[in-house]
Amino acid sequence: MADSHALRGEVARRDSRRAMRLSLAVGVVMLVGKVSAYVLTARPRSCPTRSSRSYHVLAVAFAAFSLQLSARPADRRFPYGYERIAFFSAGFEGALIVLAAVAIIWTAVDKWLHGLQIERLGTGVLLVVAASIVNGALGWYLIRTGRGPGPSSSRPTGGTC
Repeated sequence: MADSHALRGEVARRDSRRAMRLSLAVGVVMLVGKVSAYVLTARPRSCPTRSSRSYHVLAVAFAAFSLQLSARPADRRFPYGYERIAFFSAGFEGALIVLAAVAIIWTAVDKWLHGLQIERLGTGVLLVVAASIVNGALGWYLIRTGRGPGPSSSRPTGGTC
């Protein structure tokens, strides 16, 4: 019975690590795709999508680090283990979401006041739609993976946006 429980825990940790790596890779690819869409369709003076995606990639990288750290066993320095890092990871992600929202609002107000010229809209829309489909598929995978047992640091988000 104990071996079965330990095996399920190891499988859940492996699945969580795979989900984190996939989320980080997709986050980087989507950052490049969204910046490309922005550069193709408007002046690259400021880009709210780039900043919010950058915050997201940073949040996922920290979540991946915290997932790895939470798998460590208790030791003399932390006699109750490292699992509470997941709470800090969720708070860090929340703070980055607030920063991204402020950056988006700031840029939107600037563009509203100074105007924005849009060019090659079709290409930009195609890139954003493709990124949205990838984001939806990743969100579905993360939600499905996060329902199982294991560290909670893989559960704060169900997607990359």
